[in-house]
Amino acid sequence: MTKLFSSFTALLLTYFLSVNPYLANAQKEKSDDFVANWRADLSYLAFNMEKVHKNLFHTISKEEFNKAVDDLNGKIPYLKRHEIIVAMMHLEAMIGDGHTNINPARDARIDFQTLPVKFYLFEDGVFIRSAEEKYKRLVGKQVISINTTTIEDAINKVFTITSRDNESGARFFATIYLSMPEVLHALGIIEDLNLTTLTIKNENGKPEKIALSPLGKTDILKGEMDLSWQTKPGWVDMREISKRPTPLWLQAKPGNKYWLQYLPDPKIVYVQLNEIGTKEKGEEQIDDFYARVFKFADSVQAAKLIFDLRLNGGGNGFYNKSLLIRLIKSRMDEKGKVFCITGRRTFSAAQLLINLLAQYTNVLLVGEPSGSKLNSYGDSQKIILPISGITARVSTLWHQSGHPKDTESFIPVDIPAPLLSKDYANNVDPALETVINYSLKN
Repeated sequence: MTKLFSSFTALLLTYFLSVNPYLANAQKEKSDDFVANWRADLSYLAFNMEKVHKNLFHTISKEEFNKAVDDLNGKIPYLKRHEIIVAMMHLEAMIGDGHTNINPARDARIDFQTLPVKFYLFEDGVFIRSAEEKYKRLVGKQVISINTTTIEDAINKVFTITSRDNESGARFFATIYLSMPEVLHALGIIEDLNLTTLTIKNENGKPEKIALSPLGKTDILKGEMDLSWQTKPGWVDMREISKRPTPLWLQAKPGNKYWLQYLPDPKIVYVQLNEIGTKEKGEEQIDDFYARVFKFADSVQAAKLIFDLRLNGGGNGFYNKSLLIRLIKSRMDEKGKVFCITGRRTFSAAQLLINLLAQYTNVLLVGEPSGSKLNSYGDSQKIILPISGITARVSTLWHQSGHPKDTESFIPVDIPAPLLSKDYANNVDPALETVINYSLKN
């Protein structure tokens, strides 16, 4: 699917306010208060983005930024509330780092709706990963288009409003935004907020049109652990057709920041780190957990040690040093013995951990590229817009883990193990299987 998408720079040239065909007949019907309030919020946002960000113009020029602000300011009288918010999302995405964002999946005040389906961009296309019980027959079907927009073009449009460090990180939020009618409407993909028409491949592999209405408010993602894979009550997931057990990486319980499992037959110690942070007082603290991991690995004479960070959206990077030192001192720090599984949600403090492991240990990275890179902006500060109450986030620090001139947008995995739709549906974990089958002879 990677070849379907344009580069970050090319995508930003397609500013949704100029490509939305439904704005052509827009009328200036907004009250003076509506216009004044949103212009005040926009002014507050623009001023504080420049004031708070460590280096706001690291990707675009000040002139480009000011022009985008002025353009939006002039169009506010012709836009609806959700169109203004999506335009502000674009403004933040122009900055070019994942910690600088406005995210309707993390801010209940934005109050966007959701369709009764969840999408996922697998390696072989966009599929309906789960759906409300009423629409269970759609689960597992590949999406061809939304209204008259091909799914590839729809993803590209959503990319223009998706803040990210790299394309892998954009893939995570893009399919979440794709289920929000307000986003689809603001980007010119649908005309009616209450009607979204999907074209899917049906059971016979032929195109079939499905009309969907909004189900209710969009789910709000909380914390650093990725819970988007959890099946909602009353919903059906692709994996429910499988008779195989749930793969380890999807067995994590909400709030369980770290845990381990021993796989005795291949003698593998599997460790899942879902947040870079310690547990509550009275529970096992993260440094004690790391100590237990290596003590246990020695006690069973483990052949391989896996750290799975696919659900890890970050946390507190100060906890990374403990793991690094313990690994370096252990007998497991040999090529072919220690592995780190990464994915598109591996971000922020989890990315800082990958950087350390890749630079100072013999770890092999497996899976798909993480959502960030060696050098990146982070540690976002919240900016609450004074009238709408919407939360914007802006990066405050520069994290330089690599060479100062390193501009690569991601750290390539040593062993690619992309997730196909059929693997997910059948509870197959290509990344874990790749590690189990790996030998230095490979």
